[in-house]
Amino acid sequence: MLRVSKLLFVLAIIVSFAVPALALSPKEVGMRDLMKAISATVDVPPKLMVRAGCPGDYKTPGFKAAEKLLPSKPESFVIARVGNEIAVVGRDEVGVMYGCFELAERLDMKGRTALDIRTPIVQSPAVEFRAVNLFLTLPYKEDDSNWWFLQEDYWEGYLDQLARARINWVDLHGMYDIKSTGFPNLYCYFITSEKFPDVGVEPEIAKRNLAMLNKVISMAKARGIKFAIMSYAAKWTGAGLREPTSEKTEENYAAYTREVVRKMIEQCPDLAMIGFRIGETGMKETFFKDSYIPAIKEAGRTVDLYTRTWLSKKPPILEIGREFPGRFFIEIKYNGEQFGPPYIVAGGRTKSWHSYFYQDYYSYPRSYKIIYQLRANGTHRVFPWGNPELAARANVESTLGGAIGLSIEPIDAYYPKYNLRHKDDSPNRWYKWQYQRDWFWYHVWGRTAYDSSLGKRDDIWVRMFAKRFGKAAAQDVYQAMKWASKIVPDAYTAYCFGPDHRNHAIELEWGDNVKAFAKGKPFDTQNIIPTQEFAERLVNGDPDGRTTPLKMASYLSEEAEKTRQYIEQARRKTAKPTAEFNDLMTELTMLSYLGDYYAHKLTAGAYFAVMQAAADESLAEHVRSELTKAHAAWNHLADLGDAHYKPFIDTLRMRTEEYTWRKEGEK
Repeated sequence: MLRVSKLLFVLAIIVSFAVPALALSPKEVGMRDLMKAISATVDVPPKLMVRAGCPGDYKTPGFKAAEKLLPSKPESFVIARVGNEIAVVGRDEVGVMYGCFELAERLDMKGRTALDIRTPIVQSPAVEFRAVNLFLTLPYKEDDSNWWFLQEDYWEGYLDQLARARINWVDLHGMYDIKSTGFPNLYCYFITSEKFPDVGVEPEIAKRNLAMLNKVISMAKARGIKFAIMSYAAKWTGAGLREPTSEKTEENYAAYTREVVRKMIEQCPDLAMIGFRIGETGMKETFFKDSYIPAIKEAGRTVDLYTRTWLSKKPPILEIGREFPGRFFIEIKYNGEQFGPPYIVAGGRTKSWHSYFYQDYYSYPRSYKIIYQLRANGTHRVFPWGNPELAARANVESTLGGAIGLSIEPIDAYYPKYNLRHKDDSPNRWYKWQYQRDWFWYHVWGRTAYDSSLGKRDDIWVRMFAKRFGKAAAQDVYQAMKWASKIVPDAYTAYCFGPDHRNHAIELEWGDNVKAFAKGKPFDTQNIIPTQEFAERLVNGDPDGRTTPLKMASYLSEEAEKTRQYIEQARRKTAKPTAEFNDLMTELTMLSYLGDYYAHKLTAGAYFAVMQAAADESLAEHVRSELTKAHAAWNHLADLGDAHYKPFIDTLRMRTEEYTWRKEGEK
C-alpha cells in the first residue's frame, strides 16, 4: 500500500535507491518507477491511496473492482479508481509491474489529471512472446576482462530498458566470433566437463563466466524477463578454447553435449529455455535427440527446449517435440535474415528460399509452438531505427499460423556492444553502450508487441523524445525518425540481392552498376514488379497492377526529403543541442542521403531497362542524370561518415574491418 504524503516521499526515495538490484521483484521494479512519478507530480490529493498487487492481495473496493475486469492472460493488468483509492492489479507480478509503468507514464505525460481515472484502464499483451535476440559476441578489440558480457553496468541498464519496453524474453544465441564469422560451441565457455576436462576455456574462466550468467539471469527475472540460451555448435573449436586431447568424434561430441547441457540446466536454476541449432552444426537431427533429450530428463527440473528450423526437416523435429509436450518451441525465420516489408511475404521469389521462410511448419501435425526469428540485423546494422507503425504491423504478423511472437535481432546483434564506430574525438560521441543510443528501437518493438494500437499513436512517442530533446523540438525529431526509418526497409524491399545476412547490407553497399539495377529484383515480387519486366510490359503495352520501381523510387525520395525537412525544423527549435541530439540528426541525415542514392539508382535502372526494351537511345541522358545525382548523394553520405566515424568492422557481408562509405563508393 502507498499513501502519498511527505512520509511516503521519504519512503519512496529509500525504496527507489536502497534496494539492491538482485533483491528486486517485478512488482518492486514497477513500484519504484511509480513512486518516482508520484513524487514528481504536483498537487497530488493528500488522502489518495495507491495499492498495487495480484488478485487477492487486498479486499478493498478499488481492488475488487479492478479484479472483476482483469483479463486472464499472463502479464495483464487493470488500473481502477474507487473514491480515494487507485488499484493497480496484475494477473501476475509482471502484470503489476507493467500496470505501474503505465500509470507512471501517464503521470509523466498528463500530471495530476492522470489520477482522475473515470474509466478503468485494462491491458493485456497482444503478443505473448516478445524477445530480443541477443548474440554472445566474443571479445573483439577489448581484452577478456573487459568483455561486455562481464560488465554489470551493461546489464543493469539494458535489462531496465527491456522491462520498461515490455520485452519479456532475452533469447541469447552463441557464441559468435566477429573476426571469423564463426559460431563456437557456447558450452565450451561456461561449463567444464568431467568426462572431457580439457575441452573449452580454462576452468576458472568457465566458472567466472557461469557466475556472471547466473547473475544476469537473476537480474532479468527480477524485471519480469525470462532467459533462453541457444548454442549454435557441437564441436570444440573456437577463439580462446584449449586444444583438447580427446578424439573429436561424433560419439564424443554427443557424450560431451549430454553432460554439459545437463550441467547448464542444473547450475543455472532460473534458466527458462535451452536450445540448439541443427542445420549448420554438421550434426544430424538424431544427434540432438540423443544428447539434449536425455540431458534435460537427467537434470531433474522442468525447462523448455527450442531449436531453429534452418536447414532441418519437419519429421525429426516432430519426434523431438513429442518428448516435451507443450514445452518445445521452434524458431522460424521471418522473411529471411533482413527486415524489408513488415508483412510476411508468400510467393514470388520467396518460394525458392525454403528455410528462410516458414516452409510446412504451419501445417499439422504439430508438436511445437512457433516463434518467429526476425533477423533485422541483416538490414539494420548501423543507423538508428524506430517506426511504430511498421513494428506494430510486424508484431501483429508474428501471430500468423498460430505463432506466439517474435525474437528480433537488435542493431548490435553481431557486433561488440560498446560504441564501436564514433571517432574517439567526435563531438557526437555520447554513449558507452549501443543500446543507450537505440533506446527508441527497444521501446518501439516491445511496446507495440504488448499493445499494437500504439502503432497508430504518436503522443507516447513524442513524449519520450521531449524528455530527451525538449518539448519544442520533440515532434520534429520524432517525425524525422519515423520518416528515416522507412528508407532502409523500402530500399531493400525494392532492390534485393537475397534473403541472407551475407547476401546484402543495404546500408553499406552501393548495389552495383546501373545494369545490375536494371536486371535486379525486389524482395517481394508479388507486390512489386521487377525492373526488367516493368520495362518490357511498358514497351509492349501490357499493364500490371504491381508497384513499379519508379513508384518505389518516389517513396524513397519523399522519405529522404521529409527526413531532412524535419531535421531542419528540429535544429531551428533547439537552442542548446546536446551531443545526443547532434548525433541523431547526423545519422538521420546520412540515412536521408542513402534514401536519395537508392531513389536515383532505382530510377536510373528503370530508365536503362526501358531504353534497352524500346531501343530508345534518347533515354541515355536521363540515365546519366540520375546516376550523377546518385553519385552526389553517396558522396554526401560518405562526407558525413568520414567526419564522424572511424573505419569499422562488418565481416558477415562487407568482409572488412576497415569499412567506410568513401571506400565503398570508389568501387
